[in-house]
Amino acid sequence: MDDKVRYIFQVTDFQKGVQLGFDAFKPLLLQQIKNASSKITPELADHILSLADQELAAVQPQLLQFAVDYYKKQLSDDEIGALYDFYRTPVGAGIAGKTSTIMSGLAQQTQQFMATQYTPRIQKRLADDPQLQQALKP
Repeated sequence: MDDKVRYIFQVTDFQKGVQLGFDAFKPLLLQQIKNASSKITPELADHILSLADQELAAVQPQLLQFAVDYYKKQLSDDEIGALYDFYRTPVGAGIAGKTSTIMSGLAQQTQQFMATQYTPRIQKRLADDPQLQQALKP
């Protein structure tokens, strides 16, 4: 069953999806580190991001197995088999080829949505919250 899940991941470009998610996470990681220390220079920031990339590369095999195991817990053998069979058809292969592009576009659009819709709302809410006004005062 592992081989079928790995095939599904291969044709849907799972690794690219992981990279997109990680690339979206890195600025948040860096911001948290910068918030914890005012000594983070642009050079140190680049170094931190390089270390993060190296660690992602090192953990890729374990992450892949984690994802395979997760799929196997969430889907029955019959469901995995059906997905595998579907992705081996011309229609399935076509959809698989588009999955990475669709997910990439969705990730970018989601970031834009969150930046324009969610972030201003939560910032206003935090600024207006009576319990937080004193704590967040400069």
